[in-house]
Amino acid sequence: MMTNPAPHRTAVFRALAVCVTIVLTAGAATGATTYDLLRFDAAPRGAALGGHSLALSGGEFSSLASHPAGLAGLEQRQLSASYADHPLDVAGGRFAYGAPTRYGYTAASLTYLSYGSFDRRNSLEEDPSGTFTPSDLLVTAGFARSFGHGVGVGVAAKFIRGEIDTYTSSALVFDASAHWDTGFRMIELAAGFSNAGFQLEKYGETAEALPLLAHAGIAKQLEHLPLKLSLTGHADADGTLWGVLAGEFTVSPLLKLRAGYSSDASDYHVGGSQDTAAGLSAGIGLTHRGIRLDYAFHSQGALGNVHRLGVGYAF
Repeated sequence: MMTNPAPHRTAVFRALAVCVTIVLTAGAATGATTYDLLRFDAAPRGAALGGHSLALSGGEFSSLASHPAGLAGLEQRQLSASYADHPLDVAGGRFAYGAPTRYGYTAASLTYLSYGSFDRRNSLEEDPSGTFTPSDLLVTAGFARSFGHGVGVGVAAKFIRGEIDTYTSSALVFDASAHWDTGFRMIELAAGFSNAGFQLEKYGETAEALPLLAHAGIAKQLEHLPLKLSLTGHADADGTLWGVLAGEFTVSPLLKLRAGYSSDASDYHVGGSQDTAAGLSAGIGLTHRGIRLDYAFHSQGALGNVHRLGVGYAF
């Protein structure tokens, strides 16, 4: 006798919705957040798709950044490394490894971001007494499992440490998400939350809020065109909402073209002509015999452009 898988899928997404509500309610009263590295999609593929396009991340190793459920169903060991060149001398890199296990898929990554060199001063009137380089270091460990009928669930733990001159700060946060390949008209659904946790060490006397986020997205593979489109909604704990529209066009098994737009681009608006490009992203992916090259471009308007280059190997 066959059982109906729908109740199991409903239970997964209902439990996730409850968790999202708790997370956002807990963080709603907090002020400005810290650890901006937690907001970035450090993987070149994800960045090219506007950043954190959840439903487009199913079956992708890059999904560890904010959608651990996307790891469910992966069957190969994978290695990846990437470098990001930001405006104003900000730069960083990411290294990740993942492997299938008896119980599901596990992955870990190390991400580093340097914010450039700053003069050390006690006041604007005094001469600098040297320089310092603020930085963030992020360690992520994730696990995902497929439950059949197109449903995957994943969790991730993240430890982040920030350094500003002689001051340090650290935090432990968690992500959780679910992914469902509905099997209906090639539609996929995804939902989850990111960065729920607490500070272990503060920069000063006052604890800073974490960048809590809730996400939900839908992706659709077009029937007569090798194009997969996605729409993702994001919500901050303070109630700020924004969306990401993205698409991935498969030219051939070797080449994929990507583009996206994030509506939070208003953060980069300065009232000039370059505001129009803010939030736009694009990139390409090349895959051959398990080797993968990815490039992503993201505009921050008048502030400048972010370029990401990555290489990966599946074996």
